[in-house]
Amino acid sequence: MATRDASAAVAAAPADRRRAWVVFTVVVLAATTAPFNQYKVPPLIPVLIDELHLSHVEAGLLMSVFSVTGMVLALPAGVLFRRFGPRRTGIFSVGCTALGSLLGAAAPNGQWLLATRLVEGVGMGMTVVLALATIAAWFPPRERGLPVGIFSLWFPVGTSAMLVLAPPIYESFGWRAVWLLGGAAGLVCLVGYALLVDLPQGREQREQRHVGASRPWHHGMLNPSAWLLALSFSCFQVSRIGFTTWAPYYLVRQAGFDLAAAAQVTSLNVVITIPATLATGWLLDRVASRRMVYSVAFLLLVPGWALPFLVDPAWIIPPMLVAGVLAGFVSTTINAAAPEVAREPGETGPSVGIVAIGRNAGMVAGPALLALVLQGGDDWLVVSLTLAGMSALGLVTGWLVRVK
Repeated sequence: MATRDASAAVAAAPADRRRAWVVFTVVVLAATTAPFNQYKVPPLIPVLIDELHLSHVEAGLLMSVFSVTGMVLALPAGVLFRRFGPRRTGIFSVGCTALGSLLGAAAPNGQWLLATRLVEGVGMGMTVVLALATIAAWFPPRERGLPVGIFSLWFPVGTSAMLVLAPPIYESFGWRAVWLLGGAAGLVCLVGYALLVDLPQGREQREQRHVGASRPWHHGMLNPSAWLLALSFSCFQVSRIGFTTWAPYYLVRQAGFDLAAAAQVTSLNVVITIPATLATGWLLDRVASRRMVYSVAFLLLVPGWALPFLVDPAWIIPPMLVAGVLAGFVSTTINAAAPEVAREPGETGPSVGIVAIGRNAGMVAGPALLALVLQGGDDWLVVSLTLAGMSALGLVTGWLVRVK
């Protein structure tokens, strides 16, 4: 009998592995729709300012409010994953992204558009938490480096795709067509969640038993390492999202680029993170210390984020590429560390949710913070010092995290 069970387990292993990668593909694509929709704004900021009569701060808020909902829902997303599983929670999450984008396409004014961005932001807060928790359920820690490395493409792929697609779509059909495209992407992922996403066989039942027998859900909130990692990630996101939000504006207004060229140059900073994240995933399976990897990258980002706005615009591409590579190392390694700061298996969802709060808080603060700096006059030296300072703070807080 024992031999038969062992043989069945061996036979099921390849199927389980294939199933893991199918589920993985769906949750990664769903996560990718979040930045794909978030980054509808940066390449079209000059257009939206003119057509909807927005101030700099209001234009920055179109990026920031997207992450407000995500920041609020990041921790509940971990709890909901623990209680309802990835399928039902994921359908709700990507459904909100699709609905918000479709409603935004009908926006008659800036206030309407801001409100719909809050609805869209549910996807940013929840799909990433669900993806990381689902990956942790399907892949053991010793095999998690490559999946997390590939998953970390969610942000650069989604962002760069929209930065490239938005200008030509706008030129042909107007900015509302860009919002319709984002809504359609969300609907496709909703179907994928409904049909394909679940937990490993037997895992859902074990999770339900664990929910009833484990400590109260709020115990997972009392994890200092999770909060320190969240703060470190928040500092990183302030710099990264602030930079990619306002770089197109800088290139159009200060360097004389047209909309398409400004978006394409900015997208290089994001596209270069694609090979960087894959390399990081490979590295994480071979280097024991997550903390060492992201700390070194943070240290190099202190000057890395500042240089693009300090050099002559003709030379902006090299520092943009360097900053993008380093950004890939930081985000991938923190994503890998997020479930590993959990003190027990039942805290994985809450721990990932706490770190996601930091991610989304940085996304909220970054565009708005730089908008305030620019509102007092286009002082790009102050912008550079702000970005460098946030990276330094991220280095310090990240080093205090208790993780390998």
